[in-house]
Amino acid sequence: MKKVMLGAAVAAGIALSLSGCSAVQKTTDCSDQDATDATINALKDAIEKAAEPRVRGSDGNPVILTSKIRSAIAQLKFSIEAIRTSKSDPQSTKRYCTGTLKVVYGIAMIKDADDVRHDSGLDSVDVLADKSSIERSADYFKVDIDYNVQPTDDGKMIVSSVENASDKIEVFAEVLTSHLLKPVIDEARRRGIQLKGAASATEVPEVAPPVDAAVDAAADAAAAAAADATAVDRD
Repeated sequence: MKKVMLGAAVAAGIALSLSGCSAVQKTTDCSDQDATDATINALKDAIEKAAEPRVRGSDGNPVILTSKIRSAIAQLKFSIEAIRTSKSDPQSTKRYCTGTLKVVYGIAMIKDADDVRHDSGLDSVDVLADKSSIERSADYFKVDIDYNVQPTDDGKMIVSSVENASDKIEVFAEVLTSHLLKPVIDEARRRGIQLKGAASATEVPEVAPPVDAAVDAAADAAAAAAADATAVDRD
């Protein structure tokens, strides 16, 4: 029986400073597009790293492939608004920035995540976002972030580090993986495999994906489907 290993332990694997790169000239400012691109790349990489352990079974095998996680992240629309420089030093190329991150998931994706959480007896996406001080709209999330940008010594790349955003990354990754697991869980139901109730919200880490028991059943459904396919091949 497979069980997805989820929860607060994932947060330990995410550095407090998330880094990304983008090609650039010798100097940069917070509002430069290259600086924004590097910061968004850092955020995407961090979400992917946070999502992967959430969909991995106790045997180490993924229920959802990394390629599918990346594809889902590619569907998200990232932007950074109201960018301002919080600190700069004339003797340094590093700039410290603040901006409002907007991540558009789409209504259907958020609904999938809400359905999975509801079926598992956990807080809604609204409540989850509120606990991390993230603004939730119908199809997107908004939150202020602090980050710094600096060109490499050769001026060919910008390195961006996002500061103290681990809890936000956890929320974004949980919504994403809950959406990805929805069809897997639905397939388990279609095959008539009973889904055992997951632990209550008070027994689960605050940012723990809500699908342990459901994915156990979904893994059984996948194994049953594979067995059916093998039987057909033999016939």
